[in-house]
Amino acid sequence: MFIQVLVVVKDSTYQIVERMPEFPGKQEGLNNFLSQNLHYPQKEWDAGISGKVYISFTVDQEGYVNNIRELRGIPGGPGLTQEAIRVVKLMPKWKPGMQAGKLVSVQYTLPFNFKIPPQSLNGQKARSDSTAAKINGQKQNTQKADGDSIVKKLP
Repeated sequence: MFIQVLVVVKDSTYQIVERMPEFPGKQEGLNNFLSQNLHYPQKEWDAGISGKVYISFTVDQEGYVNNIRELRGIPGGPGLTQEAIRVVKLMPKWKPGMQAGKLVSVQYTLPFNFKIPPQSLNGQKARSDSTAAKINGQKQNTQKADGDSIVKKLP
């Protein structure tokens, strides 16, 4: 006979569960949310700063996002981390994670990829991230290339 024992400390947070938290609309919904809300900070855009920011947060038993923090940022690009955290704070309720038939808090990590493609557009370097970005609140023209959204800076 096999008996599985799961000891859960009240208010504990899991990293891996039977059913991970789910953003409304699943991955497509998350991608759409990010493309509508993520802005490439002007200072980092102008300075050509790029890289990947990792943001960690908890999706609690009710689906709310909390405990937002930077796991890894980009040297010289604090605005990129600040923008990623700002967007995570805007997230709606998620479908909570589940373990052993109970709703549980789950730690989630989301990468934000800010990079500069090799090509130039109108004499200025294009910028991209994991979603379509906005500059100064204005959505830029985008195109798909190698799985990334390329953001063209308008004159």
